Formats: sequence, C-alpha cells, structure tokens
Amino acid sequence: MRKTQNLRATDRPGFGKSGIRILNLFRASDFGIRAFALLTALPLSVTGLPAAVTVNTVDALKAAIEEANANPNADATILIEDGTYHLKWAHLWIARDGMTITGKSSNREAVILRGESGMRSGKTEFIFQVSADDVTISDLTLEDVGSHAVIIHGEAPLGADRTVLRNLVIRDTFQQMVKVTPANSDPQKFFSEGGVLEDCLLEYTAGIGPQVDIGGIDAHGAKDWIVRRNVFKNIISPSQSSAEHAVHFWSWSRGTLVENNLIINCDRGIGLGLSISGHIGGVIRNNIVFHDSRNSGGFADVSIEVLNSDGAQIYNNTVWQAHSNCSAAIKNFESKNVTIANNLVQMRPDSFWNLRQAIWVNNGTGPVLSNAITAPISRWFGSVTPPALTRVSEVGNFLHTRDASITQVIDKGTTNIANLPVPFIDFDGHRRPKGKGIDIGADQFRRVQSPPQGLKLD
Repeated sequence: MRKTQNLRATDRPGFGKSGIRILNLFRASDFGIRAFALLTALPLSVTGLPAAVTVNTVDALKAAIEEANANPNADATILIEDGTYHLKWAHLWIARDGMTITGKSSNREAVILRGESGMRSGKTEFIFQVSADDVTISDLTLEDVGSHAVIIHGEAPLGADRTVLRNLVIRDTFQQMVKVTPANSDPQKFFSEGGVLEDCLLEYTAGIGPQVDIGGIDAHGAKDWIVRRNVFKNIISPSQSSAEHAVHFWSWSRGTLVENNLIINCDRGIGLGLSISGHIGGVIRNNIVFHDSRNSGGFADVSIEVLNSDGAQIYNNTVWQAHSNCSAAIKNFESKNVTIANNLVQMRPDSFWNLRQAIWVNNGTGPVLSNAITAPISRWFGSVTPPALTRVSEVGNFLHTRDASITQVIDKGTTNIANLPVPFIDFDGHRRPKGKGIDIGADQFRRVQSPPQGLKLD
C-alpha cells in the first residue's frame, strides 16, 4: 500500500456532526487499511451509497486516483475540497470503471485544477486521461493545459464508454479542450459510446486562442454522444486558418445529439463529418450560434455544417453571423439525406450571392424547409449583445424573439421533421408549440413570460 496523506472519508450516517473522518495513513499495514475500509463501508451497504474519499492536496488527489485504479475495493468517488491545485505531472489517468471525480462543494469555480507553467509550456499535457467506462468528472475548473484538458480513449482495447463531463469550466488549452480519440483499427466497429458533455463553459479567456489547432470538443469515432446546454466562447485562431469547431464529431462518428448550446464568437460553430471522414445520423437543434462583425482572428467561418455525412438533421437553430468572410451560415457539403428546417439565419449580406447561399447545399441532398433568412435585423430580438454569461440559463433575451410583432418566425415552422422529440422544447426548456404552431429558430416566443416548466432534456 502506498503512502497516502490527507485523505478523508465522505459523509456517512453516524459519523459525528460533520460525518467526516480524517485519514492520515503513514506506513500502515495492508491488513489495517483493508480492515478500516471494511468497517467504514458498513453503513454504505445499508444505504447503497458509493464509497467516497475527500482530498485537499494535489498529492492526495493523485494518490486517491492511483489507489482506485489499482484496488477494486478502494473508494470509487473522489471529492475535492475548494482550492487551487497546481498539477505537477503530465496527466492524471483514470482507469477504474465507475470512478467519479467531483468538486465537493459543487461550485465549479471554487475547485481549480491548473496545469504547470501555463498552456504553452506543455508540462501538463492533459488534466485527465480516461480509459475506463462510466467515469464522471464534474463541478471543477480545468485550465492552463499543454494539450487537452480531458482526453477520452475510444480506441480498442480501451474503448471508454459513457463518460460524463458535467458542470465544468474548461479554459485555456493549447489544443482542443476535450478530445475523444479514434478507433485504432476499424472506425466503423470501435467507438467511445454514450458520452455526455453538458452544462459546461469552454472558453479562451484572452478572447482568442494560442494557435490554429484548437477547438471545443473534437471527437473521432464516437457513438451516441450528447452535447447540450454548454457555452463555448472565443475559440478563435490567431493565424494560418480557421480554428476547429466548438463542437466537432467526425471520423465516422454517429448518432451525435447537439442541442441547446450557446456558441459565441468561435471561428466555426458545429460540425458533423469532414471531407475525408464523415458522420452517420446526428441531430443539431435548438442551438444559438453568434458571431459579431469583429472577426478578431481573421478566419471566421461557418456556423453549422455537415460534411460527407448521411442522415443528419439541422433544425430550430438561431444563427447571427455578422462577420465579413464569405461563408455560408449553414452548410450541407456532399452529404445525403440532410434535413434543414426551422432555422433562423441572419447574416451579413456582402453580396446577393452570399445571402442567397446563407443555407448552402453543395452536391448534397435532403429537404430544406421553413427557414427564415435575412440580413441582421436587431429589432427582431430582445438583445443582440452577448451578456457576460457562463451558463445557458443566464442568456436572458439575447437572440430571443422580441415581441409578437415578429410574425416572420412566430408559428411559421414545420413539424414535417422525422422523429421530433416528445416533448419538443426550445432553447430555454419551454414546450413547443406555444400558440398556433412551431416558431422558427431556437426560441419559442411566449406572450406571457414565465420560468421554464421544469422540462429536462435528459
């Protein structure tokens, strides 16, 4: 048994006022430690709660992860106390099925895991590498990383499935913030399946990225992943060409659901597939993608696109694309059976051709239905200035329908879309329709504004 410091058992019934016992295990025998673990686990066998350990130093965090990886009887849940933890290693590797690593206070801004010497040094290549199933990482800030903050190994024989990344702040990485690696043999056979990225903030705090090879989540060979209710900000390349998308699933990923995300001033918004390796199926709905006129990196590009793919659906998104680069707002490039419906697109009309091609189908097939395309008209919305937000719930009236006079979008949508969800909700969680029909865009206008109805996407 390795030497372990400052490890605490989590709250358990009957464990005193705080429910916490401090573990200071110095050269204890293997028998003694296992006996202690057995005794302290007894109440858990009654309640069915997972065993957990609380850590408050970076060494204790590393030790707890290594112990969980090596010992199937060790605690599988690691709670991190509030504080800033300066990592001293290249990465923390999670190889134990069912492990949870989370901030104890649930305040993601209060528990910071920071790479050594900043993102350009590369000393901390990753915060977490995940090669196990059913891993949850939540309620943390991950920052200043030389490569990816989280890398999930989809390749055989690792094949990490059902990873959950929830309520995280991920910022200032030298490459894509979250990476799902591809199969190392047949990309049609081996996948990272069933992952979730939700309720997170992914951003570059300087307002621009460090280099071109950056992005939000970049997934190869992934199956049935969900990306929802996240905020992506300032994923902007400073040189050479456009940064990768805020959300990009390719290398024959399939079944991806991208919904209710807010993407602000990123070179490219959402992408399924690429010209050399596509995507199968997938739904992009209820997202708000905004790019102002500044184009600070000089390489602003498309808001939503599918490339070399089959069977994708793009519906009820709102796109405000005010940059001057000649790029479509929504693009189907050499993809088959793609439904593009109920999207509200306002983009800068530098030429008549550009506005006509706001939704551009290039050698692709599929219906294009009930979309509203105009030059930017700010009076359609409550606000066109992005608020200083960190969560989608803070969006307010930003790119939301201003009032009942905006008849160009209210009740003008179609329901002629296969497999619409029940209930069908909008960006804010309000049920559609609210009135005579489905509205165009991510927002369903409500004449009497009230809090969301408690509907959940999951």
